[in-house]
Amino acid sequence: RKNFIRIVPGDRVRVEISPYDPGKGRITYRER
Repeated sequence: RKNFIRIVPGDRVRVEISPYDPGKGRITYRER
């Protein structure tokens, strides 16, 4: 898998939902 970011509870992330694949969200921004 490429560009995989593990989500840690407490992290602020911005998820971009793909209109072609609503089941998968792409994380465009991660704030530690």
